[in-house]
Parts: sequence; C-alpha cells; structure tokens
Amino acid sequence: MSTPSDGVERTVANHLAIKYGSLPKGQLVGLICKHDVIGCGDDDTRKMSGVKVILDDGRVQTTDSTALYDYTNVTQRLACVTAKKTGYLSKTQCAQVDGNGITYNSIAMWEGVDTPDAGVVDGGEDLPDASNSGGNANGDAGNHATGPGGGCCDAGRDDRPPIVLLVAVAWFLGRRRGTV
Repeated sequence: MSTPSDGVERTVANHLAIKYGSLPKGQLVGLICKHDVIGCGDDDTRKMSGVKVILDDGRVQTTDSTALYDYTNVTQRLACVTAKKTGYLSKTQCAQVDGNGITYNSIAMWEGVDTPDAGVVDGGEDLPDASNSGGNANGDAGNHATGPGGGCCDAGRDDRPPIVLLVAVAWFLGRRRGTV
C-alpha cells in the first residue's frame, strides 16, 4: 500500500505549506467628513457622526461626534471600507494595510441618494421582507433556479430553450449544408 508509484521516493517537493496568521496585523483608521477630508479634523462642522462604516471583512462601526472609525487587527491586504448614511451617497474607499503601524483612510461624503442596484442587498443592510417587496428573502430580484421573483434574474428565463430557436437553428444548418 505504501510503495511509491515510481518505485522510489521522488526527489522534488510535491506540496506547498502555508502558515495562516504569520503576518503581523495592521490598523485602519479614518475620519468621515462632509465634502473634504483636508482640515476636517479641526473643523467640527464637517465631521460626520452616525455614519455606518463597514469593513470588507464584515465588521461594522458607527461614527460618533469625533467622526472617527478605527479597525484593529486587520490582515495585511488592500482593505476597503464602505461609509453609509441616510441622505448621503455611499462611498467605498480602499487602502493598503501593512503590519508596520496605522494606515489612514479618511472618506469625504456628499449629499444625495444612492441609485438602486436591482434590489440586491448590500452588506450590512437588513434584508427586505419577501412578502412586501415582491422579491425573495435573499434581497434579490429573483433566481430562476430557486423560485419566482422577477426582475433581473427571472426576465423571461425558462429551463428549456424555446422551440422556435431550435427550429431556426436546424433550418439554418440544413440550408448551409447544401452550399459550398
């Protein structure tokens, strides 16, 4: 059972070992400001409180009167945060986090309303009630494989191709066979 397939042990490595968590972790810090981040730390009128800040690993913080968010133990990578507040356009911004200290990633937000995205719920938001929204409990506009819902995912989709399409393809191939 334990004899090598070539009769002898191979002289080259046939595996790769990865040690999880061996890199030092960093800290991602930023201010959430109205219109501009330059000088925002000194101007209390531009600091934004009540902003939901969502890190791409799922952690969520809400800013207070300091307008500061602070995520510790962030793995070294390009980390993205999304800032959301009612009455303002949501903003996603990324920064390269390293393990050598603090990475700053302040965000400027502007008044406005986000455009709808076909009913798909973004991370950190509550799912809509399927009975009221016409969609399903996934927050999606529907999926032909899992049930009704309409919208982007169920627009005229059927499990089998329409017979008209099959007839048209067969007719085209039959005509083409007779040409040189």
